[in-house]
Amino acid sequence: MTSTARTEYFERINSIISSFERQNLYNNFLNERPPIESLHNNQARLLRNGLSISNFCFFEDFIKSRLGECLKELPNIFSDFGSLPDALQQVLTINALDSIQKRGETIKRSKNIPEAIKFIQEHTHNVGSTHNNSSPYFISEFSLGWSKENINFDDYINFLGNFHVKKCNEIIKNMSSHISAPILDPKVEFTQITNARHKAAHVPSHNISIEDLKKNIKNTIAYAFIFDYCISYSIKLFRAANEHHLEKNFSFHNNLAKFRTIILNNEIHHTYYNSLSRSIKNYNNFSEAKSETLIKLKTNEFFIYKRNSDLFIAEWDFNF
Repeated sequence: MTSTARTEYFERINSIISSFERQNLYNNFLNERPPIESLHNNQARLLRNGLSISNFCFFEDFIKSRLGECLKELPNIFSDFGSLPDALQQVLTINALDSIQKRGETIKRSKNIPEAIKFIQEHTHNVGSTHNNSSPYFISEFSLGWSKENINFDDYINFLGNFHVKKCNEIIKNMSSHISAPILDPKVEFTQITNARHKAAHVPSHNISIEDLKKNIKNTIAYAFIFDYCISYSIKLFRAANEHHLEKNFSFHNNLAKFRTIILNNEIHHTYYNSLSRSIKNYNNFSEAKSETLIKLKTNEFFIYKRNSDLFIAEWDFNF
């Protein structure tokens, strides 16, 4: 399934990655200098804090938008509302009202009252279409994720739980290790990212180091990838009417998909299959490397692209 949310997220994170790659062109604008160069250091601190805020805002927008895309897929899988899993029925009715209301309030503040009224009418109409298990029924993409401003780790876990993804801590640890981007303590490291965003936005003296900033950004992108992997795989299993998944018994953490990797290093695109132990083939051009990699993807495999010596994840796709 084509994902606009995914495409927009890739554009945003690649702009962040480029800011690290281009430091030598712009006088190392993110790095600290000796204390005597206070003007440069203050500017660098502001830029690092800005990237810290942008990193998490981009992540939140992606999670919310990707949730909406997957929710909109459900009527194509479950022909009537009554056949949806119980958790999703609740998401699309009881939970949806709060989420739609909060989104409407945001529209009211940022645009105008008529726009907010139109939004509420349209999306509550979608909720009403589920009455009496009617078919067809319609879904608001704002049913989940929009009831609060900032996402925390429990929200992340609960969003996946609504799609029958269980044991998320194990999934995050196993999958992050699987793709060589290890997250050892999922809740602690997620909280470090949210705390960094909060301090960058609200504590004027906050001074995150460039090493911590890079680590937070790498981990945030890994959380985004794992979320997308799980929710995309869940939709695939719902579409296949997988009984284990419908009964919440499918083990995501023990059924990790195989994958192909492209790594850009020193202007050469190196390709790998399911590990980074041995490069299969090298390319000068990313488009060619990506095209051939996607052709080779088998069913239920995925592709991942990493850039530069820090190995930031810059793009991915699934053959689900």
